[in-house]
Order: sequence, then C-alpha cells, then structure tokens
Amino acid sequence: MSTSYALRDRAVLVAEHRALVAAERVAKAPEFRRFLAGARAGLDWVLGRAAAAPATGSTEPPTVAQLEREERFCDEAIYSLLPRPALDPDYANGVEHALSWARGAESEPPTPLDGKAQPARAVCTCG
Repeated sequence: MSTSYALRDRAVLVAEHRALVAAERVAKAPEFRRFLAGARAGLDWVLGRAAAAPATGSTEPPTVAQLEREERFCDEAIYSLLPRPALDPDYANGVEHALSWARGAESEPPTPLDGKAQPARAVCTCG
C-alpha cells in the first residue's frame, strides 16, 4: 500500500455513505448485509461519525496512513491462513473496500452512487 493517495472529497464520501445506508435496508443476503455494514462503519469513521476505527478499535484519527493500517488488519481477517483477528470476514471485506475507495486506491465504491444496479456484489467476496 502506498500513502501517496488522498481522501476523496467529503461530499462524495457522504453520498456514498447514504448509498450504503439505503442498500443495507434492502439487502437480503446476510453476507452482503455484513459487507455493507462494514463499509458503512468504515465511512462512519472516515467522516468523523465514529470515534474508533471499525476493525481495530484504534482511536487515532482517520488519516490515509491509519486507513492503510486498518485495511491491512482487515486483509488478515479476510485472507490469512494463520489464526485471524476476531472479525467477520464479510464485515472486514466491507471495511477494507470502503477505506481503500475512500483514499482513492480503489476506483469502484462499495455501492453505486447513481442508484443503478448493485455492482457492490462484484466486489464483495461474500460466499
């Protein structure tokens, strides 16, 4: 990961947060709901609506470097063959994707910002 990225514009982050809340209300699959909950929690932290990071519980402010650390922790929960942190992999996937997108390392947001079909299913590694 590289710290050469910058956080997306606040208005774009807020719009994506709204899209996540709306998608969470209608999501049927439990795995997808956990993915969306993780993504929403990630943006809650980035937007200053949560005091602690969604996966590690760190109370450090959400700088790009902190987002990267949170993403690495989530990657351990999702992909590690070693004992994983006590974190649901679907939730961790949502957190990781939202934070990666929020700092500009990912081009697709967790949910569509224009209200079209749900491409988030394509980025969710939910079973």
